[in-house]
Amino acid sequence: MARAFQKDERMPCEEHVVEIRGRKGDGPATNISEMVKVSELRYTNSLDSATQWRQSLRRRPLCRCLSSAMTMVSFSMGILVIGSILGIRVLSWGLISYELQTTSEEGQKSQVEQMAKEVLAFFQVGSGLAEVTSQFYNISFARESDAAPHEFLSRFGTLEWTSLVQSVFTQDVMLVHARNPTLVSASGDPSCNTDAVLVGQQYMFDINPNTTGLTWEQAEEFNNQSNPGCDPSQAGCGLAAPGAILAGICGYENRPGCDPSDPLQFAAVYGNASCTSPGSGGNGEVLWMLNQLPGSFEGGSITSTSGLLAPQWQRRTIVDLNYGLVRQSVMFGLPGPPWAPQSAWGRVTMRVAGDENIFGTTNLQSILRQVSASSRDASIIFVLTGRGELLATSLDDQDVRVIEGDTARLVRGDDEGLVSDLIQPVAKALIERHCTSDTSGTLDCDWEQVSVLQYIRNYAVAAKPINDPKADGLGLLLVDIVDSGAITGRIEEINVTLIQLGIPIIFGAILLFVILSRQVTVPLRKARDNMFLLSDMKIDDAVAAYSEGGRCSRPLFTEAGDLQLSFMHAATALKAWRRREIERRTLLEEERAQRIQHTVEKAVQGAGKLMHPMVLISAEEFMNMQMLVSYEVLRNSGKLEFLDTEDDLVKFKTNHSVIFLSHQWLGWGYPDDEQQTQLKAMKSAVKTAAHQMRSSGARGAWKNMYVWVDYCSIAQEHRGMQTLAVSSLPVYASSADVFVIVAPPAKHVQSHNQADLHSYNSRGWCRAEMLSKICSSGLENFFVLSTEGGELQRVTEEWLPSLSMYVFEGDFSCCQQGHCHGACDKEALVEPVLGLYSLVLRQVNDGSGSARHMEQVLRHIRQSKERFFPRTYTYRVTAPEGTTTEERELFGPLVEALEQHMDREHGLRRAGSTGSLRSARSDVFWVF
Repeated sequence: MARAFQKDERMPCEEHVVEIRGRKGDGPATNISEMVKVSELRYTNSLDSATQWRQSLRRRPLCRCLSSAMTMVSFSMGILVIGSILGIRVLSWGLISYELQTTSEEGQKSQVEQMAKEVLAFFQVGSGLAEVTSQFYNISFARESDAAPHEFLSRFGTLEWTSLVQSVFTQDVMLVHARNPTLVSASGDPSCNTDAVLVGQQYMFDINPNTTGLTWEQAEEFNNQSNPGCDPSQAGCGLAAPGAILAGICGYENRPGCDPSDPLQFAAVYGNASCTSPGSGGNGEVLWMLNQLPGSFEGGSITSTSGLLAPQWQRRTIVDLNYGLVRQSVMFGLPGPPWAPQSAWGRVTMRVAGDENIFGTTNLQSILRQVSASSRDASIIFVLTGRGELLATSLDDQDVRVIEGDTARLVRGDDEGLVSDLIQPVAKALIERHCTSDTSGTLDCDWEQVSVLQYIRNYAVAAKPINDPKADGLGLLLVDIVDSGAITGRIEEINVTLIQLGIPIIFGAILLFVILSRQVTVPLRKARDNMFLLSDMKIDDAVAAYSEGGRCSRPLFTEAGDLQLSFMHAATALKAWRRREIERRTLLEEERAQRIQHTVEKAVQGAGKLMHPMVLISAEEFMNMQMLVSYEVLRNSGKLEFLDTEDDLVKFKTNHSVIFLSHQWLGWGYPDDEQQTQLKAMKSAVKTAAHQMRSSGARGAWKNMYVWVDYCSIAQEHRGMQTLAVSSLPVYASSADVFVIVAPPAKHVQSHNQADLHSYNSRGWCRAEMLSKICSSGLENFFVLSTEGGELQRVTEEWLPSLSMYVFEGDFSCCQQGHCHGACDKEALVEPVLGLYSLVLRQVNDGSGSARHMEQVLRHIRQSKERFFPRTYTYRVTAPEGTTTEERELFGPLVEALEQHMDREHGLRRAGSTGSLRSARSDVFWVF
């Protein structure tokens, strides 16, 4: 179908209403002219002030620099940073905000990929702290190799505890090496064969009274002082050497007698335990076994296979009953003493689940829950360990622990009784596919082969193995499950921000910063409030606000004074701009109204007019075609009949008949396929229509039969001629003796889509031709041929619901091809469709012979006016670099303007004579 021409017109601007008020006290005589003069005077004064201010910048630069807020605040912040750099470490942690275009499989892969990075970063906090702790230990070992743990505690203990607090996620740090054999022999408890240090949330132990400086007698004396009058038979009231000292420290709490600068200061001695107790830290064999270290401790005599060659994550997860925590540990090797060089090792634990403690509530499980809560797809996230255990989940009611008496363990992901039905089927399927079990039933899972995205039951499961490059053996699997229906659901946007700032701990610097910041922020807040007044166009109020106030409210810093002066300059300039903008917008509104009225008048005047010659080909020539031939080829060969004027058309119709063929193109650039399906069907339609018209006398004779079809009758190369021919479609359709829709079954050459009557009805140009026919001459001589060589079916009123007239909801080739040529046919059809609407209104208003039928058409249009005349449409351009979209105006207010114009015209016609009424109409429209 010929594409319409896109007019180069500016888009109409929005309407703005600006209220102009006079100054207070000006009186009723104040007018716009006086206000403009005052505004121009203020603008000139503002320019002079700004010039003087710029000149003053070159004077006294040193004084200006010293009085600068930047200098003072920078000096204060420098003091704050220097005082805090050794005692505080600020971590910024957050989830990257990103947008998903659709909830597709790729989107879910990206989500689990991002979550995997976040989870890995969570565990790498422990790896990083282990690396820093190892460096601290190496320094301590270089100074005191025989008692490195205690040297570490005395030199770096406070800094290590502060690091635990700042890291948010870590829980405790433990360092161990084999004790001096002479101390083991001298001890009353030979099982105390390690020197160990544990720094935790509010506790600490140091196994080696002989080297720590805290003897059992001192510990007991300290305990009695802090617990006067206690019963020695009660826990924590008596100490019995030997054993491991477990001490309470000051930590965060402001306990009586605690020095805030020494968080590791003893606040109380809880007691001591036998070194063989699993939690005491005094027996190397017990610790070695509990932490699953390679080789064996064997009483300090280390075998060649013992020790840690590289940092690694402990496969067994610690489930702490005392504090309700679930922790994951990273183990790292340390240089050992001369008598047992492979005995030293360290451990850092990370909180992955559990209750709140002194270090806070943030852990892996809380992070998963926050991410899941912010997800619109209601995704469920969980983490499986290398043993198939459930480490953390995003479900609030899912506990990952199983408590069995005095012990606790992690629940397996496939346990039907303990795992939620939302997680258990997915975890069970993953475990069955990727895990094996030994004789004791312990699972060993290899998550590396897990598919990135797979479907399990009704879930889309995205999984990502997580391994720490800084420490081996983490072996976790992050799983994100979403109901499979959400994969093709609505557009999602995930915006989660978890950024926390560190709290300054030097009170003097904080106080100084608060004082200075107030002097800086008060002028800024004042400027902010006045900027709001400017945005509301209350310029006089904003200027008056700066003139109010006493001496204390004057700006203290140079920048604040400059800000006030620049604001005054901006306010006066804005006032002058507002005046000019009012004038400019008034002109724009007038131009817009004129442009709308011009478009309406042009559409009304062109409706029913022959704007382009009607080009026909004789039925005999058409039947001799072997393939459809373009307008240019037929014109150059002299096979076309041109009817240039409406009078020519009237004279031609007295002895000739016209068959109008409307069809769907089967290719982009050519209307037919290789089998000439459309041409064959058209020939059958012409032959059948000619047979039905034989009773029309000479006009129905075969030699007087002519055909109009778009490819042969409309210029395909000249864009301007195409546009004129499109605007003349109502005349072409109404002047035809027979209007036939040709829609045989076929396939589109490029898209391979099925082409038939249904697809014809979906095409925008086909709908335009049908609308032209119905709005001009109704359903008279309206036929459909839907099978090749089939019979013509007459279109009646019962057919109308099945033939859509919503032109702009139809498919256009230019839109399907991504507007590679720039223009969109929808814009070119606006004026012709407006003209068709004016024809319907004119026939209904004038009460012509077809008024009854047109009233039904008008009622149908008004019931769905927004669909017939959409105000806007989405213009999409597809290019190699991507697809861009733009919301463009289509009809806008044109329909309302047309209706008002037709009402005025109808009023004038009723007041005029019958002759004047008929002279204002289209001759061609009333002939046919």
